[in-house]
Amino acid sequence: MCHLALDLTIIRGDGLSFTVSLKVLRERMKNYINYLCICLSGVLGAQTSATYTDGAIGTEYEANPGSTALVSRCTDTLVVNIPPGDYVTGLDLSYDITSTSGGWMSEQYSYLECVSTGQKEASLANGTGNNSGTFSYVRNGLGLANGLSASGEFKFVLHGFRSWGSTGQCNSAVAFIENNSWTITLQHGPPPSCPASTNFQLLSVGTDNARLSWTPGTATNWNLQFGAPGFALGTGTFANATSTPFTLNGLSPNTTYEVYVRDSCGTGDVSAWLGPLTLLTSCLPVAAPFLEDFDGTAWTSGVAGNNANNAIDGCWRRDPGSAVTGTNVFSWGTRQGGTGSANTGPASDHTSGSGKYLYTEASGSPAGSTAELISIPVDCTPLTTPELRFWYHMAGALMGSLEVFVDNGSGYTSVLSLNGAQQAGVNDPWTEAIVSLAAYAGDTVNIRFEGTRGGGFTSDM
Repeated sequence: MCHLALDLTIIRGDGLSFTVSLKVLRERMKNYINYLCICLSGVLGAQTSATYTDGAIGTEYEANPGSTALVSRCTDTLVVNIPPGDYVTGLDLSYDITSTSGGWMSEQYSYLECVSTGQKEASLANGTGNNSGTFSYVRNGLGLANGLSASGEFKFVLHGFRSWGSTGQCNSAVAFIENNSWTITLQHGPPPSCPASTNFQLLSVGTDNARLSWTPGTATNWNLQFGAPGFALGTGTFANATSTPFTLNGLSPNTTYEVYVRDSCGTGDVSAWLGPLTLLTSCLPVAAPFLEDFDGTAWTSGVAGNNANNAIDGCWRRDPGSAVTGTNVFSWGTRQGGTGSANTGPASDHTSGSGKYLYTEASGSPAGSTAELISIPVDCTPLTTPELRFWYHMAGALMGSLEVFVDNGSGYTSVLSLNGAQQAGVNDPWTEAIVSLAAYAGDTVNIRFEGTRGGGFTSDM
C-alpha cells in the first residue's frame, strides 16, 4: 500500500502558518494518487542489505600495495540475496578497519570484489592517520553488481592489506576488519525496459579517434556523448553506434575527453548514461626517421630512490604514472645517473654517461607489477624498410622481463621479448636491439614498451 499525506501546512513569509485539509478532494484525486503511487514505487525500487557477522577478518601483509591486482588470502564471503530476475542499479559499501600493536591507519589498504560478476574496484582504498585506531570506510554508488541477476545471489569478498607488521603473513594482530562492520546494500528493482550497458572500456586511441567497447544491455543501437572533462550531460557532442566495438571519430590530437554511452531500445526508450570514460588522444605523428634521446627539457629526472616526481614528454604515454614523494610505483620514468638501487640498473646512460634515460624503478613494488610506455606516433611512410632500434640495460639478480609491441591501428603485436638479466653488472655496456618493421612500411605506428617486475628490487631495467 502506498500512502500520501493529505494535510498541507503552509508557512507564510510573516511566520504565520495554517493547515489546508485535502481530504475533501480524496475521491476526486483517487485515481491520480493511485497512479502516482505506482510511479513512485517503480522509481524508488528496493534495497537489500547484509552484514558480515562471523568475526574479525585478518589482513595480509604487503609492503607496498599497488593495485587491486593483489589478492588477499585472509578473506571470507558475504552473500546478499535479492529476488531472482531483479535488476541491480547500485551498491553501497561500509566497513571499519582497526590498526593496533604499533600499526597505523595510514597503512591500511582494501578493496571490494563481486565474485558473482567478476568485477572489482579499480583502486585500493587507503586509510589516513599516522597512529593506531579504527578507520571507517564508506563508498556509495558502486557498479560492481549492476545489471540483471537471474539467480538473485551475489557473493562478495573484501580484500584487506597492511603495509607494516610482517609477522604472520595473514593475521589480525596488527590490522583487521571489524566484525559486524562490513555491510553491503544493493539497490534493485524490476528490470528497466531498456537496461544500460556495462563494462565500458577504451581499447585503443589515435590522434583523432578512439576505439571503444561495452557489454550491451538489450539494445542494438547506442548513443554516445563526449566532451571536455566535467561537461554536463546534454551539452556534449553526440554520436550513434550500431555495433560494439565502435570507433569514435572527430576528436582532436593530444586532447582529454570524457565519454558516455547509453542503450537506445526505441523512440523515447533509452537507458541511463554509462560513464564517464576518460581518454587522451595521441599527438600528431612525427615522420621517420625519428630519434629520441630523452635529453630534452620535457624529460625531467626524478629524485630519491623511488625516482619521485619525474616527468616525460607529453606526447608519450605511461601507465602507471610517476611515483610521488613517499610512494613506490613500478613505472617508466626519466633518470640521470644511476638508478639509486644497488646491484641493478645501469650506472649511467648509454650515450655520454651524463645524459638521461628511461627505466623502471622496482624498489617497493609487488612482484609481477607491469609498467607500460607508449611512444609518440611515428609515420613510417618515408622509409622503404623501417626498423626500430633502441639500447637497453637489464642488470639484476631478480630481473623481470621486457616486451616490445607495435600498433598500426589494428591492435598491438609483440615484436621482441627479453627475459631475465641481460647484463652481468651495472657497469656493463648497454645492448642495442634492432627490430625489423618491414611489415609496417607505409603505416603510422605506436611502439609500446612493457616491463614486468621480477621477484625483488634488483629488477631496474
